[in-house]
Amino acid sequence: MYSEVVDVLGSISDQGRAQVAADAGRAVETWFDNAYLKATYPTASFPDAFASFSPGAATIAAGDAAVLTNAGIGDELNGSLHAVAKEARFVVFARDNQGQGASGDVVLEATGRNAAAGEVTIRVTGDVYLSRSDNGWRIVGYRVLNEVTGPDVDVASSTAATR
Repeated sequence: MYSEVVDVLGSISDQGRAQVAADAGRAVETWFDNAYLKATYPTASFPDAFASFSPGAATIAAGDAAVLTNAGIGDELNGSLHAVAKEARFVVFARDNQGQGASGDVVLEATGRNAAAGEVTIRVTGDVYLSRSDNGWRIVGYRVLNEVTGPDVDVASSTAATR
């Protein structure tokens, strides 16, 4: 997973920037892994998909599972997905030399096999909003697009969710 801090509003040390990139990046990577990459397909069940979300955001995200996981197409996939790109670029909101919140531009691109359409590419892009708490960095909101394309896919599937 590639993650970096691209801007800071407030002040934070270089070490603090690196720590935010690692910790907030881990929250995004946990979501990517649990919602898309760690499953053995076919499946439409992703019980740990929102483990890195705040409790309130996880409840809301469950209603957007068709976008925020592979629940919408998981039954049509075979085997596993291979990550081509996993990235997050954060703008950090800092106070008292510590990151308090962040907005992250995220990208997940993975390839896999669809039972009917052959090779497909799944591309998840958008923004996540994170907050630092006693339990670490948690995703508290999102604006995400989930697209599925492939040479044998008649129409690219595209769904979006915002909270």
